Amino acid sequence: QTSNLKPQTSNLKPQTSPQVLDRHLHAGRASADGPAVPVVVHCFTGTPAELEAYVARGYYIGVTGFLIRKDKKNPDGGAKLKEALKAGVVPTDRLMIETDAPYMGFKHCRRGQAVRPKNDYPNVPSSLPVLLEAVAECLGMPVGEVAGASTATAKRFFRINN
Repeated sequence: QTSNLKPQTSNLKPQTSPQVLDRHLHAGRASADGPAVPVVVHCFTGTPAELEAYVARGYYIGVTGFLIRKDKKNPDGGAKLKEALKAGVVPTDRLMIETDAPYMGFKHCRRGQAVRPKNDYPNVPSSLPVLLEAVAECLGMPVGEVAGASTATAKRFFRINN
């Protein structure tokens, strides 16, 4: 994926579609010149330094259930990302809330459904309000205000007009 990034981003023109980068792309390998088109780092799970580098380049940041997920691979429950959100590293006009369904599920993301074997919690779009509440808490903002800001951001990114 990394070897294909430079050719893809270097030939982009302003009228082309927004770009979605996988969460496994390290910030040091992304274009330092900034995007010619909107770019979102899908399902951000990186370090605070990577987050700052992406934001400095003007990239949008996709926040998922990683923020509240606790498991063997993520025992801190996204604590570093929570702290970065609390510190205002990601402006609300660059913040996108996403499920990454069926991945990045978290305990109780499927409220009302039986717990699955091996503590596996496949994510579903209906879990977005739970994630939204967690993001709003980090930002110290009302849930409705964060919902409005993230909706406006998504519409601007995907060029959706109402």
